[in-house]
Amino acid sequence: MNEKIKELAIKSWLVSEHKGKLLSCYREDVDLTKYLEEFAELIVRECAEVVSNQYSEDWGKWSNKMILEHFGVKE
Repeated sequence: MNEKIKELAIKSWLVSEHKGKLLSCYREDVDLTKYLEEFAELIVRECAEVVSNQYSEDWGKWSNKMILEHFGVKE
Protein backbone atom coordinates (compact mmCIF):
# COMPACT_ATOMS: atom_id res chain seq x y z
CA MET A 1 0.00 0.00 0.00
CA ASN A 2 1.19 3.51 -0.75
CA GLU A 3 2.64 4.96 2.46
CA LYS A 4 0.84 8.30 2.02
CA ILE A 5 -2.57 6.61 1.62
CA LYS A 6 -1.79 4.41 4.60
CA GLU A 7 -0.87 7.51 6.63
CA LEU A 8 -4.11 9.26 5.63
CA ALA A 9 -6.25 6.20 6.42
CA ILE A 10 -4.71 6.08 9.90
CA LYS A 11 -5.08 9.85 10.36
CA SER A 12 -8.80 9.63 9.46
CA TRP A 13 -9.28 6.93 12.13
CA LEU A 14 -10.50 4.50 9.49
CA VAL A 15 -7.80 1.99 10.41
CA SER A 16 -5.05 1.55 12.95
CA GLU A 17 -1.70 -0.13 12.51
CA HIS A 18 -0.74 -3.04 14.72
CA LYS A 19 2.38 -5.14 14.11
CA GLY A 20 2.54 -3.94 10.49
CA LYS A 21 -1.10 -4.73 9.74
CA LEU A 22 -3.93 -2.26 9.15
CA LEU A 23 -6.90 -3.12 11.31
CA SER A 24 -10.41 -1.68 11.32
CA CYS A 25 -10.95 0.74 14.18
CA TYR A 26 -14.63 -0.22 14.28
CA ARG A 27 -16.90 -3.19 14.42
CA GLU A 28 -19.12 -4.16 11.52
CA ASP A 29 -22.15 -2.55 13.10
CA VAL A 30 -20.55 0.92 13.18
CA ASP A 31 -21.40 3.44 10.46
CA LEU A 32 -18.12 4.49 8.83
CA THR A 33 -19.62 7.23 6.66
CA LYS A 34 -18.02 10.18 8.45
CA TYR A 35 -14.64 8.44 8.58
CA LEU A 36 -14.71 7.64 4.88
CA GLU A 37 -15.61 11.27 4.21
CA GLU A 38 -12.66 12.40 6.33
CA PHE A 39 -10.35 9.97 4.53
CA ALA A 40 -11.48 11.25 1.12
CA GLU A 41 -11.13 14.89 2.25
CA LEU A 42 -7.57 14.23 3.41
CA ILE A 43 -6.69 12.77 0.00
CA VAL A 44 -8.26 15.74 -1.81
CA ARG A 45 -6.37 18.21 0.40
CA GLU A 46 -3.12 16.34 -0.22
CA CYS A 47 -3.67 16.48 -4.00
CA ALA A 48 -4.53 20.17 -3.86
CA GLU A 49 -1.39 20.85 -1.83
CA VAL A 50 0.81 18.98 -4.31
CA VAL A 51 -0.61 20.96 -7.24
CA SER A 52 -0.27 24.20 -5.31
CA ASN A 53 3.41 23.52 -4.66
CA GLN A 54 4.21 22.45 -8.22
CA TYR A 55 3.11 25.56 -10.10
CA SER A 56 3.63 29.29 -9.96
CA GLU A 57 1.98 31.12 -7.08
CA ASP A 58 -1.07 32.33 -9.05
CA TRP A 59 -1.59 29.09 -11.00
CA GLY A 60 -0.95 26.99 -7.88
CA LYS A 61 -3.47 28.92 -5.78
CA TRP A 62 -6.07 28.74 -8.56
CA SER A 63 -5.52 25.00 -9.09
CA ASN A 64 -5.68 24.34 -5.36
CA LYS A 65 -8.97 26.24 -5.10
CA MET A 66 -10.49 24.45 -8.13
CA ILE A 67 -9.63 20.99 -6.75
CA LEU A 68 -11.10 21.79 -3.32
CA GLU A 69 -14.25 23.30 -4.85
CA HIS A 70 -14.70 20.37 -7.26
CA PHE A 71 -14.80 17.92 -4.36
CA GLY A 72 -16.74 20.22 -2.04
CA VAL A 73 -13.91 20.56 0.49
CA LYS A 74 -13.82 23.84 2.39
CA GLU A 75 -10.54 25.73 2.47
